[in-house]
Amino acid sequence: MAGLMPVGESRFLFYLIIFYLFLEYGRPQGLIPALSQLRLSAITVIILAITIVFLKKFKFNALQLKLYFLLLALMAFHIPLAKNNYWALMNFITMSMTFVFCISISNGIDNEKMFSKFIGAWIVIYIYLAIYGMLNKGTGVGAFLVDENDFCLAINMIIPFCFFGAVTSAGKKRIFYFGLSCLFLFVVILTKSRGGFVGLVAMLSYAWFRSKKKILMGFALSLLVIFAVLVAPSTYDERIQSIVKEGTGRGTAADRIYIWKIGWDMFLDHPILGVGQGNFPYEFRKFEVDAGFSEGLYGRSRAGRAAHSIYFTLLPELGLAGSLIFFVILYKNFKDLKYTRNIVTKGKGVVMDGDALKFYNYGLAIDCSMIAYLVSGIFISAFYYPHIWILTGTIISLKKMVESKYGTPILNSNRIRGGENKFI
Repeated sequence: MAGLMPVGESRFLFYLIIFYLFLEYGRPQGLIPALSQLRLSAITVIILAITIVFLKKFKFNALQLKLYFLLLALMAFHIPLAKNNYWALMNFITMSMTFVFCISISNGIDNEKMFSKFIGAWIVIYIYLAIYGMLNKGTGVGAFLVDENDFCLAINMIIPFCFFGAVTSAGKKRIFYFGLSCLFLFVVILTKSRGGFVGLVAMLSYAWFRSKKKILMGFALSLLVIFAVLVAPSTYDERIQSIVKEGTGRGTAADRIYIWKIGWDMFLDHPILGVGQGNFPYEFRKFEVDAGFSEGLYGRSRAGRAAHSIYFTLLPELGLAGSLIFFVILYKNFKDLKYTRNIVTKGKGVVMDGDALKFYNYGLAIDCSMIAYLVSGIFISAFYYPHIWILTGTIISLKKMVESKYGTPILNSNRIRGGENKFI
């Protein structure tokens, strides 16, 4: 596949993708204020767009990309109509930049070597983030990574790649990946994020459920639990127990429930299209008063605050139209991952060695990463963050590579009646 275009051009596009990934997650512009004036992310994404058009890589052949474009059209519709036009525009621009990046990944990373290096580069960037988080008491480098809850969600999403690397590798490589899993787990503990903890437990449970090596996976999970118990301070245990103890009292749980109730009212008032991206905080006060909370909760309004949930951001801001698009994208992502697993196992559920095993475990890692995002995101406003859209790009890329290497299954009458797949 890489041979379809000159090697130099292929490498140039790949290095652009890695550089943009570093700008998004490494956030050097946040550490060095002067860099923020250069607008490196905007310049890089423009160059990316020009490059993929020039190389004829700007393709909408995947359903997820078509739906993403439709989501952008809905956001564009909201810009002149939203109460706060500025934030509607800013969120549209952010999502448009991520759209270009998603297309670049899905069409530009077109061979196994590139794919492995991309995942490797992502892990390396996260190692830097983990070190930064340890030095800064569980907070990230800036933007969508600065808050400890946002930071924890992001860290949760990289752990599956290291964890499956540890379970399926041997020797020094296994020790290395397991060490990285422990490193990232330690950073999760440092954040003291309760929503992140719930997402972590859900992700690791799902990883065990999906694994073909349940005994080995269970042993590895036990080691991680022992490590967590040894390194976690007593305050962390108290923090996690407060998930249950706090209930609906005056803590953050009560805040979130209150915000979500108002958000639900906002959705019911604008059920089809929503109030516009980025406008939840600016519409909140009106619905707060209409709900009979003129003085807010406990004498303080929560207007101006985020929804603290992917879903209570999505429903009020983009309505049923945006929600349907998003959930169909998620459905197609999970369906494509299952499809790739069926291809590499020839529909028999038996994982082979070599490249097939590598592709299989990449799919499982992405699967678990999405679970971490979707569960942690119940409590965190992460819809406009690049995480799920980058994973979407990698899923499309993985599917194409697996089809190219192993062929496309033909669903004939025997398959429908329960027979095995035939392969080209």
